[in-house]
Amino acid sequence: MSNQDTTRKLIVLACIWAVLLLVPYWMPPLGGYTALGTRVLVLGLAAMSVNFLLGFTGVLSFGHAAYFGLGAYGAGLSLKFLAPSTSLSLLMGMLLGGLAGALLGTLIVRRRGVYFAMVTIAFGQVFYYIAFQWSSLTGGDDGLRGFSRQPLDFGLFSIDILSNTNNFYYFVLVCFAIVVAVMGFILRSPFGRTMLAIREKRTPGPLPRNSGRAPHLDRVHAVLLLHGFCRGALRAG
Repeated sequence: MSNQDTTRKLIVLACIWAVLLLVPYWMPPLGGYTALGTRVLVLGLAAMSVNFLLGFTGVLSFGHAAYFGLGAYGAGLSLKFLAPSTSLSLLMGMLLGGLAGALLGTLIVRRRGVYFAMVTIAFGQVFYYIAFQWSSLTGGDDGLRGFSRQPLDFGLFSIDILSNTNNFYYFVLVCFAIVVAVMGFILRSPFGRTMLAIREKRTPGPLPRNSGRAPHLDRVHAVLLLHGFCRGALRAG
């Protein structure tokens, strides 16, 4: 890549981040609202994680929303039953989504192509019916109620992310930026190159020796990373 291409890429990235930073100021005059920008960022994380699995590993999952929802329920239930703590809720949301991804990933990653996709549909439907039928815990059609976002407590000061939509937007934007940076780091690492090798290698057999891993193990890691990144982090808000 030439210096000119690099400069152009950096300018585009700077413009994108500038637009995101100024959302609370330009969206309302256009008839929108800041909470819409927050939702776009959260759903953007979900889309990025789909791309993480499909675009870079070449594995199609139709049960993606199940883990997204598990993260939300993990965070919400933590706020409702454990403690009114934003940091704890984020941890519990990511833990629930990550554990579910790890446990189910070990069962389904040995399947390939349409078989993998069909198994993810099956597990997605299982979680769907659990969420809607176990109304005493999940709230069913009405959703999970009885909790609210809590202020970010930094000891000497706290930040209100419940009533102040701008504060909540910037909190989500910071989380979004962190996830983007982590994903970028992973994709540039040896593990990321192994993911690309999985996508390109369609026939059975081991990957090149320098990968250092078996293909199915890398799929486990990819699914686990995917499901741990975008869940509970932000959906419970």
